[in-house]
Amino acid sequence: MKRQFIVMIIVYLLSLYVNFFEAIKYPDVNITVVNFIVSSIFVVFFYKGIVSIREKSNIVNAILLMGIVLSASVNLLSELEIHSLGKLNFVFDILSSLQYPAYVLFVIPLFGFNILFHVQYSIFSYIASAFYFFVYIMRLWSRKHKRLKDNHESFT
Repeated sequence: MKRQFIVMIIVYLLSLYVNFFEAIKYPDVNITVVNFIVSSIFVVFFYKGIVSIREKSNIVNAILLMGIVLSASVNLLSELEIHSLGKLNFVFDILSSLQYPAYVLFVIPLFGFNILFHVQYSIFSYIASAFYFFVYIMRLWSRKHKRLKDNHESFT
């Protein structure tokens, strides 16, 4: 379990490293197949690692919920900043400073998949949010399924 978690962290950092330049400079820089492959490897290891953690972990749930909310907030904050009134610019400047760490932590490791979609980073953040939502639902389902299986085995 510990080894799998370490591998998941290494793959996350690799995906962040490989996709960073392209994600920051997109659409001026083309996304390559290497970005797609590294993001695919990240998705497999992240999904497998998160779902395999059977025990109730508030940290894992918090990471997934942060991935859902903060990934979606990247687009929301960028839209609000674009359409803000002059009087509220300072508020959106403060909020947009939260957008960049969320983008780096949760969207960039998946950015290689943008080779399939060719959308702006703000729209791609919704795709990343959907991924974290899917992993969260699958984690809940697998934990419930394991509990039902354990209960069934205890009765037989």
